[in-house]
Parts: sequence; C-alpha cells; structure tokens
Amino acid sequence: MEGIAEEMKDFGSFYPSMHFSWHFDQVDHEIVRPLYMQSSLMTDLFKGGWTGGWESTGGPQQMDGERGNTTANSYYVGAGELMQLFLSQMAGGFRGFGIWTWNARSAGKEAGEYSLLDRNGEVTDRAIRIGELGRAMQKHRFELWSAHKEPVVGVLFDWENEAAWTTLSLVGRESFRLRPVDARVGISRALINADVPFEYVTPTDIRKGLAGRYECIYLPAVLALQTDLFELLAKYVEGGGRLVIDLPTAWYDERMQLFRTGKGSLFAGVFGTTLDDFQYSGVNRSLRIGDYRLNGFIARLTPTGARVVERYDDGNPAVTINRYGRGEAVILGYEASADCRRPGNTAGEALLLRYALNGQSRLYSSDEAIVYRLASPAADYYFLINDGPAVSARLNTPGYRYRRMADAVTGESLKIDMPIPIPAHDARWIRMEK
Repeated sequence: MEGIAEEMKDFGSFYPSMHFSWHFDQVDHEIVRPLYMQSSLMTDLFKGGWTGGWESTGGPQQMDGERGNTTANSYYVGAGELMQLFLSQMAGGFRGFGIWTWNARSAGKEAGEYSLLDRNGEVTDRAIRIGELGRAMQKHRFELWSAHKEPVVGVLFDWENEAAWTTLSLVGRESFRLRPVDARVGISRALINADVPFEYVTPTDIRKGLAGRYECIYLPAVLALQTDLFELLAKYVEGGGRLVIDLPTAWYDERMQLFRTGKGSLFAGVFGTTLDDFQYSGVNRSLRIGDYRLNGFIARLTPTGARVVERYDDGNPAVTINRYGRGEAVILGYEASADCRRPGNTAGEALLLRYALNGQSRLYSSDEAIVYRLASPAADYYFLINDGPAVSARLNTPGYRYRRMADAVTGESLKIDMPIPIPAHDARWIRMEK
C-alpha cells in the first residue's frame, strides 16, 4: 500500500477499499478499533494528500468474504455499526467515503448483501442514518477538509521490516509473517484505549524530516532496523525526542546482517546499554516483570549508563531508560506491543504506556467510550465510539477550551461537561466550537 500511495502522490488522491468480511481476518474479525487503525494507516501513508474510502460496506455480510473454514467471518451490520465504521474512517483522516452498495444484487455472488437498502429494496434505518451523516459532512465540508491530526506518538511502519519477517516465515515459522502486524495492532490498541493521539510514521517520513512532529516514536517489533534510519532516530533523541523500542527490534539491519548492539556501537550510545543476546520466555523457562508473565522474546542487557527501571524476576535488567542529549531512549525488554495484540490485556497495556509515554497528561479523554480528535481552525471534531451497551459518555478536554458543543450530524446543542448519550454499538460526531 505504501508503494501505491507513493505512486498516487502525483495524482492527488488515494482511495483504499474496506469491507468487514474481506479485511479483518488478521485481527480475528475484530472490527471497532481496527477500523481506525486501518483508515489511519492508509491516511498516514499518504500524508498531505487526499484520502478517502473507495468503497466500504453498506449492509450485512454473511456469505461473501475471505476464504476459510470459519463462520466467524460473518457480521451484523446495522445503523450503529455503519456509524462506527464511517466515523472511524473520518477520525483516521478520510475526507469522504464511498458505499458498496445502495441496493443489493438480486442473484449470484453478493446477492442480498452489502446494501443500504434491505433485500427487498426497502429503505432501512441504516440508509437513513448514513444519509444524515452525508448531509452533515456536506455542511461541514470545509472544516472537515482542513481538519488534521495532532499526534503525540509516531508508530513506525516499515515495509522492509515486514519483508524481513516474511522472509523468515518462508523458511521457518509461518506465523512470523504476521508478527509485525500483531505488534502494530498491539501498540495501536494500547494508545487508543488510553486516548493517546498517534500516527503511523514511515522511514520515508523520517528521512524527510518529520520525526520532530512526535513527542515519542515507538518501534514495535522492528526485527530489521535500517542503519541510516537509526542514525536519524539517534539525532531525534539527541534533539529532545523520546525513542521507545520493544523486542525483537534491532536483530538485523537492512541487509539481514546482525545489527550492531555491542560496545562502541551507536545503539549502545543511544540506549546506554549493550544488547548481548535475545532469549525467550514461556516455553522451557518463564520469566516475569513483577506480576506480569512474559511470553516471547526477552533480552540480556548490560547497562553502561542507562537507568534500570524494571528487572526480570531473575534479577537481570528488563526495562532501561537512557538520557541521550536532550531526549531519552527506552528499551522495553519484552514483546510489549505484540502482548497487547488481543483485547483485554489491561496489565500489559498499562506496563507499556508507563514507560512509553513518560507520564504525559491526557489532553482529552472519555472513560465510557473510545474518543478520537481532529483539529481545525474554527472547531475541533471528536468522534465517540461505543463498543458495548448504551452509555452516557463524559468528554473531558482539559487541554483545550471551547465555546459551544453540538452533535455535528443532528445539530443538537449539547452542554459542555455534561454526559453524552450514545446508543449501544454506535457512535457520535461532536463539534466543539473554539
């Protein structure tokens, strides 16, 4: 996709396709949070360009989709699920969306599926809701087109790293090809759940000078770390940035040669420790950090200046922080991001965020719903996504001051600091006027 985005930069637009039954098998058919991850990744591969959904589902999907021997690839798609879908796309940076389709095919493949109308051609509640959303997008189009993310964290996406993992899967364990996906999903989940704004950042972005956009850059399972990229990241840290890696980052360089992590290496200088060996926990021997059990890669580290802030239960350093220039470099000596790949690992997410974010206060949050934000000159947009029963969600914005609050779709005036009702498995678009 990065290559396609690069080709389209000369033509001005990038339109990926997103369907429940075709594009979410790698996350065990989980929808809500991966919707944002996917749209955000597409937008972030095309920074500064015009990104939108070429087509996304308009209705139920049970029969069509990826091949496989599971019935899990079938979905309930009502009005609420479509609002989750399209508001997540907007929050991720899409400037608009296309829907497949208005009316269902009457025979053969896809018959009776995908459509905003029901199988008898009658108007549905989902068609009405999406029509209302479309009118609101038209009304606010100039604000929406000027809206942008204000990320705190840059999550590295490197195609060369994906290729390195895939290469190993061809001659070894097939699951290796999905390890970078697992890690990227895990760090993204932890940041989403903590209401931390983030972007995916590529080596090309960093080579063009974009590193300074982020307070923190996180490298999730970057098995093959490009040497020129690391040199740029070292300068980023020296200038005041925070660089965080987890395992097994820096095993190889771009030539699949061992990355230099010993004495006298740039790695040892930046992180204040040598990385002497990768080991593994959870098979013939299991280690912990406190009460947290580790399953996956661990490391043998010999600090040369870094602070040891966590140790494995065998006494060896597990998490280190090193001051380098005006910034800090952190090693999470376990598979911190991949550990959070599936829902429910609250302990793993908390441990990861404790050291990745360095205690930064949240600029906005909601304890009752997922919240995403886009900033624009006249008003900021908040997208509240409810992944469960009906709630009244309080939107906290201590980092910003606003004059008025309203539902951008219905126009309903809302009271700032009062809870916002959200139906079960639904979403709302909130406009906060400056």
